[in-house]
Amino acid sequence: MEIIGLASDHAGYDLKCIIKIYLEKHGYAVKDYGCDSAVSCDYPDFAHLIGYSIENKNINCGFVFCGSGN
Repeated sequence: MEIIGLASDHAGYDLKCIIKIYLEKHGYAVKDYGCDSAVSCDYPDFAHLIGYSIENKNINCGFVFCGSGN
């Protein structure tokens, strides 16, 4: 089964939650790497987790949502 990783910083948190619901509704397995709220945080802390998981073949792809658009 294809597993999609999701992560965000505080500014991307709401969009990440919307995308997660959409993907799960359409039958995708989703691994949420954080953040877990709209409390201020830095996206690289979570983006690195997705990168490592892709590199180690734990997930197939990943999306990171942040306020800066990086």
